[in-house]
Amino acid sequence: MAPTAKPQSPAFPVHSLPRPGARRPSGGLRGLAWAIGLAACVLGATVSAPATMDLDDLSDRATIDVDGEVCRLADAIAAANAGATVGGCTGSPGLDVLSLGADVTLSTVDPRSSRLGGAPAGLPDITSAVVIVAGDGSVIERSTALGCAVDSADAFRFFNVLAGGELYLFDLTLRSGCAAGARLERASGGAIHVAGGRLELSGVVFQANRAVAAGAQADGGAVACFNGEVPSLVETTFRFNTATGLEEVDGSAPATGGGLSLFGCPAGVMRDVTFLENTARGPSGDVGLADAGFGGGLLAAHSAMDLLEAVRFESNSAVGGSAIADRPGRGSGGGAFLTLSPVGAIRGCVFLGNRAEGGSSVNAQGGDAFGGGLRAEGAQGRPFEIMESCVFEDNQAIGGGGAAVSIPGIARGGGLHVDGAGAAIRNTLFTANLALAGAIPVGGSGPSAQGGGVYARLALEIEGGAWVENSARGVLGAESIAEGGGLWTSRALTLNNAHFDGNRAVGGDTPDPTGLAGDGLGGAVYATSDLDVRASTFARNRAFGGRSLDAVDGADGRGRGGALWVAGGDAATVVVASTLFDDNAVGVDPAVPLSEDCWDDIGGLVSLGFNLVEAPGTCTFVGPGDLLGPAAVFASTYPAADWGCVEVLGDGTCLPVIAIDERSPGADAGSCAVGSTAADARGVARPFELPAVPDAADGCDIGGFEAFDADGDGVTEASDCAPTDPSAGRVDRCGVCGGDDASCAVFLDGFESGDASGWSVVMP
Repeated sequence: MAPTAKPQSPAFPVHSLPRPGARRPSGGLRGLAWAIGLAACVLGATVSAPATMDLDDLSDRATIDVDGEVCRLADAIAAANAGATVGGCTGSPGLDVLSLGADVTLSTVDPRSSRLGGAPAGLPDITSAVVIVAGDGSVIERSTALGCAVDSADAFRFFNVLAGGELYLFDLTLRSGCAAGARLERASGGAIHVAGGRLELSGVVFQANRAVAAGAQADGGAVACFNGEVPSLVETTFRFNTATGLEEVDGSAPATGGGLSLFGCPAGVMRDVTFLENTARGPSGDVGLADAGFGGGLLAAHSAMDLLEAVRFESNSAVGGSAIADRPGRGSGGGAFLTLSPVGAIRGCVFLGNRAEGGSSVNAQGGDAFGGGLRAEGAQGRPFEIMESCVFEDNQAIGGGGAAVSIPGIARGGGLHVDGAGAAIRNTLFTANLALAGAIPVGGSGPSAQGGGVYARLALEIEGGAWVENSARGVLGAESIAEGGGLWTSRALTLNNAHFDGNRAVGGDTPDPTGLAGDGLGGAVYATSDLDVRASTFARNRAFGGRSLDAVDGADGRGRGGALWVAGGDAATVVVASTLFDDNAVGVDPAVPLSEDCWDDIGGLVSLGFNLVEAPGTCTFVGPGDLLGPAAVFASTYPAADWGCVEVLGDGTCLPVIAIDERSPGADAGSCAVGSTAADARGVARPFELPAVPDAADGCDIGGFEAFDADGDGVTEASDCAPTDPSAGRVDRCGVCGGDDASCAVFLDGFESGDASGWSVVMP
C-alpha cells in the first residue's frame, strides 16, 4: 500500500497550484501521399517570417470610420485598395486603418471578389495593405438565413487575400462563413482564403465557419492559406469550425484543418491561440469512396513554424470516413494538430480531450488513427526542435472497425505520434491518453494499439516528463496486441528524470476457441532500439495479456514487462541507472497481478548501478549499488502528485511526480553522477543530504524525485505534516494534515479526537 500523506510544497521557489480534476473529452494514415495536391501549393523555399504588426504601430495611420451607413465595410476595403474615394469612404495612398463602427451582416456575394477555393467572398478582394480594427462594432458575419450546401449561390466567405495583399485583423469576430463549391471542386477557407498574400491576426474569434466539398478536398473550416504567409497569430480563437468532405460516386478526397489549414504558408509565432471543438471529417462512402480526416484543429503542410506558445487545443476531432461494400474505411491523424512541417519550439501548449478516429468498414479494412492530440512528421528532418512544459490529457486515437476477413484500424499515439530525424521533450505531462485498436468481428484478426501516451519513430530525448494513467488497449478478437501503455518507441530513446505511474498495456480478449488472445507488452515503455534510462521512477504500471473466453481450447495472451519491455537487434544498447521500480505488475487477470518490473527480450540490458528494483523479471541488475527485494520493502512511493516546481506547465500546474520519503530504501542510495542528474524533475537541486540516512554514493536519491527536508527534523516533505516545525516526532508524520502545523497535535498523546472519518491512514 502506498503512503497517503497529503503532498506538501518543498521549501524552494516554486509554483504549486492545485491540479484540476480529470476532464473528459466532448465528444492511420497509410502513407502520406494523401492526394492533397501539394505540388500546386508548395513555395519551394522557406520564407523567414518578417516583423509583425501591433496596434501601437497604427497611431499615425489614416483611419476610415466604417459606420455601416455613410461608409460601408465593402466600400472601405475598395477605397483602401485603390487609395481613393469609393462610396462614402475615402482611402489614402498608404496603409489605411478601417475602424468598424457597427457590426456587419452580409447576405450576398460582393461582385469585386474572386472565386477561390470553391467560393467567392462577401467583401472585395484584399489587394493592398488593409487593417480592420474593432470599434463600436466587432462582428462580421454571414446571414444566418443562408445555408451552406454544396454548389449553392448562398455560399461565400468574408475575405480573399491575394498576392500583394496584406490583411491585419484586430479584436474581431468572424462568424458563419461558408466555402462550399460545386461537386468535385476543392473548398478551402470558410472565413478567409489566402492566395499568395499575408495574414496577421490578433484578438480574433472564428466561430462556426465551414468548408464543405463533395468528391474533392475540404481545407480550413475557418482559414486556408496557400503560398502566402502568416507571420503572427496571437490571442485568437477558432471554435466550432468544420472542414467536411461529402461522398461522391466518382471519387473523394480528405478533409484537413477543421479550424486552420496552411499549405506553403510559413508561420512565425502562434501565441495564446485556442482551438476549441473544431472538426476535420473525411467523407464516408456508401457508394463512392471514403477518405481521411487530418488535423481536427490545425494542419500545416510545407509551412514551417518558428514558435507555438501557450496554444490550447481542446475537444477537436479528426475523423476518417467509413465505408460499406468492399471499400476500406479511411484513416485519421492529429485529432488536434497535424504538422508535416518543422516547428522550432512548442512551449506551454495544452492538448485536452482531442480525438483521432479511423473510419470503419463493413466488408474491408478499418482506418488507422495516429496521434489523438498531435501528429508531428519531420520527413527528412526534425518535426520540432523542442517541446517543453506542455500537457497532453484525455486525448484518444481510436482505430476504425474492420471486417472479419480483414484487419481493423491500428491506433498509435493516444496523445502524441511523432516521426522524423529526432526531437527533444522536456517537462511535459501525458495523462489519461488512450490508444484503442479498431473493433473486430468474431473471427477477425486483431490490430495493434501502440503508445497510449506517445508513439515515437525517431530518436527522442526526454528530460523531466511524466506519464500518468495512459493506456494502450486491444479489443475483443484474435491477437489484438497492446504495446507501450505510456510510450512506444522504435528508435533511440533517452529518459532522464522521467516518471511513469499507473500506465497500462492490455491485450484484447478472444472468443475464438482456436485463436490467441492479444499480448500486453510494456505497461509503461515498449522499446525496440537503444534505450538509456537514468534517474527515473516507474510505479504501479501494468501489462496484461488478453484472456481466452474458451477455457478449454483457447490460449491467453502474454503480459510482459510491467514497467519496461525491451527488444531489438544484437547491436541495441539498453542501459538503466539510478532508477526506481515499485509495484509494477503483469498477468492475465487484473485481479491477480504478478510482480514484474522488466522484460528483456534480447538479454542485453546493462545496469550501471544504483537501481532499486522490486521484481526484475528477465532483466539483470547486478551493477554497483543495485538493490533488489520483496514487495514489502519497496511499497514506498507516493502516487504521482503536484509536489511543487520551478517551472509550471501550460495549464498552470506543476508536473506530477512520484515522491519518496526518508524511509524509502532509495533515499540517498542513488548516484547523481551515474544518473546524469543535478536536479530532480521539479527542479530541486541534487543531492539533498539526509543526515540520518547513509549515502551509497554521492547522496542522490534513486529515481526522479529528491526527498527534501525543509525544516531539518529528519522528516521529508512527502510525509511532513509540520514542514515549518523542526521538532521531530509523531506530529511531523501523522499522515493527516488540516492545513496548519497544529492539525496533527491530536495524536501527541496517542489517541485521536474529534471527527476522524475523512482522515487518511496514520503512519508510524
